[in-house]
Amino acid sequence: MDRARDNLSESAFDNLRIWLTKSRYEEYWPEIQAMIAENEWSELEDSFFKILEFGTAGRRGKVGIGPNRINRITIGESAQALAQYLTSMKIINPSVAIGWDVRKSSQGLAKLCAEVLVANGIKVYFFDEARSTPELSFAVRELRTDAGIVISASHNPPQDNGIKVYWRDGAQITSPHDKELMKVAKNIDEIETKDFSFALKEGKIQLIDKVIDQKYIQANVNLSLSDSRSAKIIFSPIHGTGWTNLLKTLLAAGFDQISVVKDQMIMDGNFSTLPDRKPNPENLSANLMVINQLKQEGSDIGFTTDPDADRICVMSLEKNGEVRIFSGNEVAVLVANYLFSKLRSDQLKDGFICKSFVTTDALNALARKYNVKIYDNLPVGFKFIGKIIREKEIGGEKFLAGFEESLGGLVGSQTRDKDAATIGLMVAELASELKERGKTLG
Repeated sequence: MDRARDNLSESAFDNLRIWLTKSRYEEYWPEIQAMIAENEWSELEDSFFKILEFGTAGRRGKVGIGPNRINRITIGESAQALAQYLTSMKIINPSVAIGWDVRKSSQGLAKLCAEVLVANGIKVYFFDEARSTPELSFAVRELRTDAGIVISASHNPPQDNGIKVYWRDGAQITSPHDKELMKVAKNIDEIETKDFSFALKEGKIQLIDKVIDQKYIQANVNLSLSDSRSAKIIFSPIHGTGWTNLLKTLLAAGFDQISVVKDQMIMDGNFSTLPDRKPNPENLSANLMVINQLKQEGSDIGFTTDPDADRICVMSLEKNGEVRIFSGNEVAVLVANYLFSKLRSDQLKDGFICKSFVTTDALNALARKYNVKIYDNLPVGFKFIGKIIREKEIGGEKFLAGFEESLGGLVGSQTRDKDAATIGLMVAELASELKERGKTLG
């Protein structure tokens, strides 16, 4: 320990000492000692200098050892905090739905959350396979659970993971629940667990299967505003869960000219086909295989989705033979204009849209043109749109759509988080109608 004291900051050394002396961290002792022996002081400093913050919706960071990493301790503490918070609210028969994505550690960490919750007397509904984040939001509402958990790091690199917490309305937690949950999380000393397999046999964990899948996809299909299905589409989930929501929605809605990027259909937490391993649809590198296939096949539009399939990148093969990539702001304008032009005046009455303050004010102009109310200047983060949906629907207003410039959007209120499937369906219908008039999205 003397070597550690000499090479680490005071805070890192204090946290390291705790991890090497308390029995709850025993499984990590050999790896920590090996890192000390190998003089990995920089990694140890970054792993131990602070406790990974439990933010306003959860935790996200690099997977590894230490309090500033995502591991069984930090995720277990988060689940324990949620369990204790729900218990403190005196909820009768509390329940939580849990979803997870394609990252290597996601399923194991999701199972840990389930084990913690059932040990604390909370029923768990657990997705039997990797699913999109918006489907977890849908499941929370459909199953009427008190909260939801997603194990995902969205579009971060492979070495990252995280946990997001949702409330009973299907939206990410906001005030006052986020602040109260953070208070509980800071004071977790012990993590209670119960074996997953045993809890499953007892019925305390119930698997979520194709029944919820079918209801979710049908809810998306019900949003359809056109019969036009002529667009030829190229799709890639970039090794993530997008085929479980966007692709299935398009197929169920009747789009039958869809080609997929086969090499990227494999669920792969390493994101192997991306040279930079960054599965962010905002990056050109994540879209190159779709762009190439769009040109090769002469299709009309292309879609990519991030690993948890809440964000979507839209591309179009233009008449000059080049592929245009649309920004999140441009997609928001296209979708909002399509939506407003299709809905009747009585359907627009009492309707509203939302946007974050960094999202284009062209949406304000569209809202004025169609006499639709808009709630703008919201903080960045779709949870704030979710909060507005809850507040305004209580007063009789109807949510139509919400947008963020970072490729995130939602049409309809079946979920309360951004959903690539709903945006993709609207764009595919618009592209089909435009094609029949000799036009492109551009």
